[in-house]
Amino acid sequence: MAAGSVTVAALRSRPRQALLVAALSAVVTAAAALGPLYARAVEQSVVRHAVAVGAPRLVVADESTPVAAPGELAAALRLPPELGSPIGGSDAPVRVGDVGARLTAREDVCRHVRITDGRCPGAAGEVLVSRRTAQLLKTGSGRLLPLTGDRVSAKATVVGTYDSLDAADPYWAGRTTSTSDAEGRRVVDDLLTTPETLTATAWPELHSHLDVPLVAQRVDLRRLAGLRADLRDVDAQASRLGAFATSGIPALLDGTSSQRSSSRSVVLLLTVQLCVLGLVVLGFVGAAVTEQRRPEIALARLRGLGATGAGGMVLREVGLLLLAGAAAGTALAVAVGRLAALRWLEDGVPLEVGRPVLLAVVAAFVAGLLAVTAAAAPTLRQPLTSLLRRVPPRSSALRVGLVEGAVAAAAAAGVVTLLAGERGAVALLAPGLLAVAGGLLLSQLVVPVSARLGRRALRAGRVPSGLAYVQLARRPALRRLIAIVTVACALLVFAVDTWSVAARNRTTRSEVEAGAAVVLTTDAGDASTLRAAVLAADPEGTFATPVVTARSATEVGPRTLAVEPASFAGIAQWGPAGNRPDLRQLAPLTPETVDPVRLPAGTESLQVTVSFRSTPLPRPINFQGDPQGISLVVVFRRPNGNVEYVPFGVLRQGRGTYSGRLPCPDCTLAGFVIERRFGDSYPITWAATIEQVRAGATTVDLGPATDAAWQVLPSTGGPTTATIRPTLVLADAESTDSAEVRRGNVPAVTPALVAGAVPEPFRSSPDTRSDLAVAPDASGGDHLYAVVDRLRLVPRSGTRTVLTSLQALGGGGASGGRTTYEVWLGADDAGREKRLRDVLGERRLQVIGRDTTDAHRDAFGREGPPLALRLALLAGLVALLLAAAVLVVGIATSGTGRGRDLAGLRVVGTSAALLRRACVREHLVVALLGVLAGSGLGLLAAQAALPDLPVAATRSALLPVVLAPAWGPVAATVGLCLLLLGAVSIAVGRALAASGTPARLRETT
Repeated sequence: MAAGSVTVAALRSRPRQALLVAALSAVVTAAAALGPLYARAVEQSVVRHAVAVGAPRLVVADESTPVAAPGELAAALRLPPELGSPIGGSDAPVRVGDVGARLTAREDVCRHVRITDGRCPGAAGEVLVSRRTAQLLKTGSGRLLPLTGDRVSAKATVVGTYDSLDAADPYWAGRTTSTSDAEGRRVVDDLLTTPETLTATAWPELHSHLDVPLVAQRVDLRRLAGLRADLRDVDAQASRLGAFATSGIPALLDGTSSQRSSSRSVVLLLTVQLCVLGLVVLGFVGAAVTEQRRPEIALARLRGLGATGAGGMVLREVGLLLLAGAAAGTALAVAVGRLAALRWLEDGVPLEVGRPVLLAVVAAFVAGLLAVTAAAAPTLRQPLTSLLRRVPPRSSALRVGLVEGAVAAAAAAGVVTLLAGERGAVALLAPGLLAVAGGLLLSQLVVPVSARLGRRALRAGRVPSGLAYVQLARRPALRRLIAIVTVACALLVFAVDTWSVAARNRTTRSEVEAGAAVVLTTDAGDASTLRAAVLAADPEGTFATPVVTARSATEVGPRTLAVEPASFAGIAQWGPAGNRPDLRQLAPLTPETVDPVRLPAGTESLQVTVSFRSTPLPRPINFQGDPQGISLVVVFRRPNGNVEYVPFGVLRQGRGTYSGRLPCPDCTLAGFVIERRFGDSYPITWAATIEQVRAGATTVDLGPATDAAWQVLPSTGGPTTATIRPTLVLADAESTDSAEVRRGNVPAVTPALVAGAVPEPFRSSPDTRSDLAVAPDASGGDHLYAVVDRLRLVPRSGTRTVLTSLQALGGGGASGGRTTYEVWLGADDAGREKRLRDVLGERRLQVIGRDTTDAHRDAFGREGPPLALRLALLAGLVALLLAAAVLVVGIATSGTGRGRDLAGLRVVGTSAALLRRACVREHLVVALLGVLAGSGLGLLAAQAALPDLPVAATRSALLPVVLAPAWGPVAATVGLCLLLLGAVSIAVGRALAASGTPARLRETT
């Protein structure tokens, strides 16, 4: 009871000091508890974000005969609680004339389409068609559609039209129609109908399905294993009905494991470093508290308690404060964790206060007690003569204590580990240890240097500077403040640099992967329509630019971006400096062209007069065949840019006239082909003169037969030596392949910039052209491109990409579902975007998708590593505020003794102004040294740790991670530290000087 009474009395006599120790304990405990608490919440957020973005679902499908209705499937299954309400549907492939389609019934379908005309189907035999389908099939409300299948037919009544479906809507679960079927035949958009329409006819390929979404808010880390087991059970249940269940849910959940692991490591790294700082500060304050109790310790020693008993008296008092701080710190950690979850994490992420958090609280309390014990030990072991001195004797030589040496050795080991290329927990802890060791060693170097500078200043008559340096040399508290400020600024600069470098890389990656500030996907059917609409909305090309992306049949194949070069180069986001093409590279993409060969209005057929001769060459060795018939094919170009090949018959020796019908009334003449039959590679020599082209009684003017007006298309099957003469003669001295000549209004070989490895055409010999590339055109077919230069990457497409001009490519329409028509915007400007959409709407183009750089940046920011690094900024700010607070409370622990010293100087004649300058300078030196040393150490620590800190969940295949320091944010942070700590130092110095009045010498205790 006596010991307890003494402890309570000691705490009541020094309330500010007690509050400081408890607050420091709370900070250390909060940092320790926040580590596992926030790390677990981040892991939960990562999983939920992955689910929200990936939108995985369980699909239960029945392809048996007869199929079970969606309702039967739903009634027979026990779904896990993490899954949402199933969406049932049925579909069957049908044909409308020669066009493929899909007859689809889906639950609540009319709530997810925008009906532009008519109404929603409500009975058997009624269908809703898309606006594009209505235009293609020339149908509308009230019309009958003949539907055919394999030996089955039916009729359906069109009751309305709808706009293009939004493929991004989770409701559709990726079931929107492509523009071709497995055989590459053209397919129109879904024919939406009722379930009765599908069951009324025995469609041979009728399938039913359930799409069951995984609800992100219901996913819990503790249930991941159970969820996988439940999904396997659903498949077993479905098999009893002849159905099967498939899901990408397990793969998606497994894909988050590395991201969760890296974010957990980063969070623990940051909290450990903040704990280290807190423990250092707590130890220094404990040392100051112990030194302030020197007379009490000496008295206890004289009463026979000994060093152990005196130490127990101090530790009981401090231990009670540490315990109170631990309780407050735990509550603070939970509060900060909840706030962080609300501001940074996915909605509804729970905080799990479990065993790891409780263990962290206990570890923080024990570590704090050990830190105070280690810091108090030197004072407790001092002889009585030293304890009775108000200022103990100190050496001016550099001495490194056991604690400082141990920390410095640990930091050195971590740095050596980094330099050796080893990455792991030791390397990640090295930055914090480096900052602590640097701060400790700097505080020790201040002793001899300050003493020497003080003597010089006093001999030179610079009294304020001399007093400041003398105080730095003789007062241990000031040296400890230098160490604390150094560590705090190092942690803040470390946090700012790592966060800024990571954010810079994420921003660059977001820009390149998005392509532009805003990317609008439209339902345009061909490039010419899109280009005309965008140029009508923005003729200058300063805000919007059309982009047509043609993809290969597989994801690994090359892709083509057809653009308006000048506007695209300015609007697209190219990433690091040097990636954006300059005018010299862009100029060849739009070569000079000639006018197209237009045919008279109303032309339905064409007659071509050709003089042709061919001579077989000697039969090659081991060649068994003979030359086969050679045909004339005329090439026409539709208004949308697509080309059509129309056979005009087998060429005869001598002069002859050949006829063929036009594929469309407004086609233009695009070229001629001297076509060899498939498999005919017998070498011949031939010549063909296009003497006349007539449309009825009208002779078609082919224009000048120059290399610019008529261009030979290089063959992908081998070299060709065909040339154009003034009389438009095609000739080849030794041909084994077809030859084609194209009108120069669209270049025969499209100039392009190429990024990455794009396939070259087949070369029969090394002497043939090698500056060609093969990639899709706007219609999805293989096309030849002339490589004029190389790029590092193309925005939104990356490498293996061909960048060319829409004009040079000649437009073209979609085929195979692999061509998208987009409008890229230079800024996220709602007003200008609305005006653009209005113009597109006037031309019957609808925006069916929208992507933005901000959306990509936000998605990256919700991944595990950025969520973890956010804690670095919080830790750094807490460290800075902690350093500022310690500067202030330093007066609380040593203000009385310092006030008496200053009062004595006033009595012997030192002016108040001189003392004020000395006190202010003394604390400014502490702040300046700590900020400059800490900033350097923090920057060094950040550059050492950044290779181990993940910038994003996955590395970009396009852009390397740039780890150069973020000089701007770092400079601003250093300025903030100087401003805040300088202002606090000035205020503390002036307050200390003001306390040194002569009246202080008359104080009694």
